Amino acid sequence: MRVIVTGGAGFIGSALVRHLVLEQGYEVLNIDALTYAGNLASLAAVDGKPNYRFLHANICDRAAMENAVADFRPDRLGVMIVPTRWRERPAYILKSAGRDPDEALLTWMRGFSVRSGAPFFYEQAGERFGFGPPEFQHEMLAKLEAGERLW
Repeated sequence: MRVIVTGGAGFIGSALVRHLVLEQGYEVLNIDALTYAGNLASLAAVDGKPNYRFLHANICDRAAMENAVADFRPDRLGVMIVPTRWRERPAYILKSAGRDPDEALLTWMRGFSVRSGAPFFYEQAGERFGFGPPEFQHEMLAKLEAGERLW
């Protein structure tokens, strides 16, 4: 599996990159602008691995992104984890460009959510989903039972 991860030098992104490269054996192109959250030291474990490449670029640079996709030819495109807040606590949104997240990525995100206590949200087949600690799950279930909107 060939995957492009954007923001892969940040806290969450680097953990995802390490997981995909070291544990899943995926070929990963990590694209990061190395702004405030980017830290290449967090990628030391994958640096030099044959299934890992890094591109210092901004995802807003359309030409750079088009070239990266054309050169790397990924099976999965546009994995992005966006920090947000839920109930005054950190949470994350998993976004992908037109493709549903695969089960390996969702499994990793569920594990991260359990370890960090931060919920995450994602869309699959046009439906919105979320996963998080028990209080998050209980609140979402109560909203469903009451017929309320979840988001």
